[in-house]
Amino acid sequence: MDDEKKSEEQTPSFLEQVKAERISLEKVRDENKAIVAQMEQFRAEQILSGKADAGQTPPKPAEETPAEYAKRIMSGGK
Repeated sequence: MDDEKKSEEQTPSFLEQVKAERISLEKVRDENKAIVAQMEQFRAEQILSGKADAGQTPPKPAEETPAEYAKRIMSGGK
């Protein structure tokens, strides 16, 4: 019977396991909040410095017609 008591004392109860899991989840949540705040700060700095894309797409190069291509090649251009 002493062995049963020792094994019960050594293994944490269900409530203790749940509490430990909750604490670890709260730590992860707090870390995620800090990361999100850092990312928001970084994005704000990008926008204010003018380095942000602002949703613009880069212009597409004009397509060359076959006649323009032949003329360019025949003249020695690249």
